[in-house]
Amino acid sequence: LIIFMVTAPMMEKGLDVNLPQVGKAPDLAAQQEPLIVSVTRGGGLAVGAQAVANVERLEAVLKQQLAGRKDPEVFLKADKDVPYGAVVEVMAAVRGAGVNKLGMVAEPK
Repeated sequence: LIIFMVTAPMMEKGLDVNLPQVGKAPDLAAQQEPLIVSVTRGGGLAVGAQAVANVERLEAVLKQQLAGRKDPEVFLKADKDVPYGAVVEVMAAVRGAGVNKLGMVAEPK
């Protein structure tokens, strides 16, 4: 107990380090934030808040929004009443945009 009482204050302080100053670094967390592709029951598409006219345009919109990102990640949020075939078309467009990490969003029971 005595050893802990003596060493605990030293552990909190750590070493006195004179850190270098740097300019503003790019916000990597925001740059690597995954995109969400939404598909509504009526077939509406969106990438984030940007509406996409149709699945044929989706690939181009994704390529534009993912430009410069290393190992991009996309989440697909499709209404449960969207036909399976439509979801597969959207998934193909996402893959066509060069995305290898595709997650599906669902509500927990």
